[in-house]
Amino acid sequence: LIGICLAGETSEILVYYPEIKDKLVQIEMDIQKFKTVFLSEWDKVKDIQVQKDFALALKSSPYKKLFFDARRYGKEPWEVFLELPVKFQFEFLSL
Repeated sequence: LIGICLAGETSEILVYYPEIKDKLVQIEMDIQKFKTVFLSEWDKVKDIQVQKDFALALKSSPYKKLFFDARRYGKEPWEVFLELPVKFQFEFLSL
């Protein structure tokens, strides 16, 4: 169900399985909470120009690899997260 929510396909699924609406709504709320925290962390470090300072600021962040990839490839961090294999998305979401 998490993959369905991340793919933005909840409305399609609910047409066929309306009985899971409550569960999907809860998962979407949990994903939104995660995204808010995730992007808040990014906002704290995104403007650090010096690579060493950027790395030090992320030293204890669970998102450091994603943020380094976002910076390296010039992508938004949420885009980097969505490109992860589903297994790793689940680990980050811890749902």
